[in-house]
Amino acid sequence: MGESSQEQDARLVRETLAGDELAYKKLMEKYVRIAGSIAYSVVSDFHIAADVVQEAFSKVYGHLSQLDNPATFKAYLANAIRSSALDWVRKKTSLRRGAPMHFSDLAGDTQEFQDEGELQNTPLASIQSSENYGELLELINSLPQHYREVFILKHIENISYNDMAKILGVSLNTVEARLFRARRMLRERLGLQEQ
Repeated sequence: MGESSQEQDARLVRETLAGDELAYKKLMEKYVRIAGSIAYSVVSDFHIAADVVQEAFSKVYGHLSQLDNPATFKAYLANAIRSSALDWVRKKTSLRRGAPMHFSDLAGDTQEFQDEGELQNTPLASIQSSENYGELLELINSLPQHYREVFILKHIENISYNDMAKILGVSLNTVEARLFRARRMLRERLGLQEQ
């Protein structure tokens, strides 16, 4: 049986600390999409999120020796990404730069979302086969940050409730309540009835 994701992370962290730069590149490739979603959920701008991710990956690399348990790399990285994104928000007065982002630009191939069963009862499912992804992203962006974060982490990155609680530094109940409220707000804004 192969190694688990956490075991793989621990091995790659140890290899990175031993001087293998390719090992860190593998970690970056493994988590770049999740990192981008976390950053985007905070800053609401694709290009800024990319900058935040690049900066955070560099910071994590420089502080990797401080990671007590290499198997927790994913949570460590997620916290660093979120912290960097929040730092950016605090430093800037405006989150907008350039043209508005469209969901299709962020999502790439939309087929990946059609395979996720949990999306069936969400606002995303109601329009996923339509051409309204730009409209949906604008609605997601209009959510207050803490609702936007949980929605993106759950319904775009399919992060578990427990992992979201760790990433966001809140209780499991808080994650569930925020996600419930985010879904309700999106349904209301889409003019959908509660199911």
